[in-house]
Amino acid sequence: MNKPWDDNQQLHDLLAAVRASQHRLLVHFQGSSDWAKVLIEEWFGSEKPLYLDSLPPRRVRQLLGTEQQALVVDAWKGFNPNMLGIASPTIKAGGFLIVITPSLASWPQYSDPDYARMLVDGEPLSTISGRFVRFTGAILDNDPKILRVIEDGAQTQLPEHSWPKRSSDAHFFDQRTAIDAIARVATGHGRRPLVLTADRGRGKTAALGFACAELMQGENARQLLVTAPVYDAVACLFRHCAESLGIVFEAQRHLTFGHSELVFMPLDQILDEQPPASLLVVDEAAAVPTGHLNALSDIYNRLVFSSTVHGYEGNGRGFALRFQDQLLSSYPQTRQIELTQPIRFAENDPVEAIVNRILLLGGVAPKAASKSSVTGFYQVDRDQLVDQPDELATIFNLLLEAHYQTSPDDLRIMLDHPDVSIWVYRQQNPMGSGSEVSGVVLLMREGGFDTSDCDLLSRSQRRFRGHLLPQSIASIGFSEALPATFFRVMRIAVSAEYRRQKIASTMLTMIETQLNQDRDSSPSSARSGVFIGASFSCDRSLLGFWQACGYQPVRLGVSRESASGQYAAVVIKSLDDAAFDMQKRWRKVFYHNLGYQLLTSHRSLDAAMIPLLYQQSSMDLESLDTDVVHQLNAYVAARCSFEVAAPCLQRALVFWLSCSDCVGNCPEGLNESVALLLQGQSWHSVAKNFDHSGRKAVETKVRRFIAGIDESIADNILQR
Repeated sequence: MNKPWDDNQQLHDLLAAVRASQHRLLVHFQGSSDWAKVLIEEWFGSEKPLYLDSLPPRRVRQLLGTEQQALVVDAWKGFNPNMLGIASPTIKAGGFLIVITPSLASWPQYSDPDYARMLVDGEPLSTISGRFVRFTGAILDNDPKILRVIEDGAQTQLPEHSWPKRSSDAHFFDQRTAIDAIARVATGHGRRPLVLTADRGRGKTAALGFACAELMQGENARQLLVTAPVYDAVACLFRHCAESLGIVFEAQRHLTFGHSELVFMPLDQILDEQPPASLLVVDEAAAVPTGHLNALSDIYNRLVFSSTVHGYEGNGRGFALRFQDQLLSSYPQTRQIELTQPIRFAENDPVEAIVNRILLLGGVAPKAASKSSVTGFYQVDRDQLVDQPDELATIFNLLLEAHYQTSPDDLRIMLDHPDVSIWVYRQQNPMGSGSEVSGVVLLMREGGFDTSDCDLLSRSQRRFRGHLLPQSIASIGFSEALPATFFRVMRIAVSAEYRRQKIASTMLTMIETQLNQDRDSSPSSARSGVFIGASFSCDRSLLGFWQACGYQPVRLGVSRESASGQYAAVVIKSLDDAAFDMQKRWRKVFYHNLGYQLLTSHRSLDAAMIPLLYQQSSMDLESLDTDVVHQLNAYVAARCSFEVAAPCLQRALVFWLSCSDCVGNCPEGLNESVALLLQGQSWHSVAKNFDHSGRKAVETKVRRFIAGIDESIADNILQR
């Protein structure tokens, strides 16, 4: 190393101790970017560290599975929480995470270029508050394990920390155990799945790649299938497999070795095509809806489900709650392994601990206990929240537990976005004094576009960052949504011990009440309509929840999301008369379109979800008459065939579904009737999907169902 570091013996001793401990060191430069870069260049000489700002986000993700000696995060160029979470685990033992920031006093006032990702084009960066930076700065200022180099006064502050020597290679045994367990799923007895979990930097995905390579080198030909929300999540798996097999890795999604293959396939394609596989690996399984995981476990009998516990792009803590218990009940011989030993550095690493504190990724959610006697539902003061790290950790960890795709970026959005508000439900702690947080809602204000922007958007000449609900609705022809005001529920979460107590629906009702009060106090803001709504990957439980709360679907995506394997749904609830009139028109078009979509783009939609979509659709009663009842009776009595009666049966089924009091519990034969009449599926497909022996068994179910709804439809017609 070159000056000015050579003359500082204490610093030399520190760096030697860091290397001996196989830990990493965080070095914080407080001052100008140019000043810091000169010192870094003198320090490292020709061994230049990697500057994260020199890489586009996709390239940063490709660092996964690599090793770095030193990484530089230059906050003057943009402080990106997700990129910090991705890159920091790649620093190897004895390496450095170098952070360059303005002075801590001035940093919160700096207009971070990364703020642009949160703002609509043209909005000034100064719109962002800097709360996340203030929170981060407090950690960097107070942690005793940081080496600080300060431009003002030319200060160097050594960390106050002891660096014990590493004495174990347990991490290699940890990974070897996982590799053997993965291989055993493919070679041992069937129907014994493996659940593999690990924190970041534990070598989980690498272990999957090594295991696949060992299987492909075996005597038997193997078809190994891999799926994940996105290919980038498993690129490291393919790279390690390729390198182990001596194959040049060029981001292939299909590797061949001898007679064996390793193939990446999106989840929706696997569910549709059900290709044969000697082993199916589902990486980042916590991002996959539980219903799809159950479907995969029914189709394949050799499976490995893996998930990151505290991820940079999502969180797997709720994975155990949602799926592992179900898997164990169906397959008692399921094996579970958690990789706990870091693969590149020693345990209790200071850099990992500091990054986890900054990104709030560090472990089990703290109980939201407080000495405060405050209870009830209220909007949180975000300026005060930054100075209450335990409360902030409680709120964010609750979101992490409930929503897999909550990421470090969401922490910054939650604290800094000018249109986001945080709402908390706090109630008395049943186990002691004080109160605790039991529910959280993140709400974002959207829409309200002016005339010129509405014109550009309606002619598809522009699309603004964010504003999901109004732009989504406008994209299907309803440009009147653009000037309207929408409050989008970004996240809603209830602590596990308080679920099934209607807290989520209560929070929504209270927010709606507050929004109505705000509208009444400022009526001019509601001229274009005010809505509250949400967008989510649609499954039965979520759709049922939102409908029970009075929200109605107005859009369903025409293709499955690659990450979830589900269709994205938009639900809304009008909060004034102008919004009510718009919602009524949008709903009418939604149901007219749905009939065609179910026969085309949505033929594979879960049949059990379709009755929910039609619920309260208010279909026109004039579409039915007494002739319908006559033909229903003829079909039930087997006086006419299904093919002859099908058009009438279809109209009758839609009418019946549209009556909100008719759905209730799923009657026997409903799902089969929906699949046949509304989705146009063949008798063979319906028999296969619903475990019937053939057409005769299916039609028996359908005929009984039609007989059951016949009387209800007749009564409605007679009451007209």
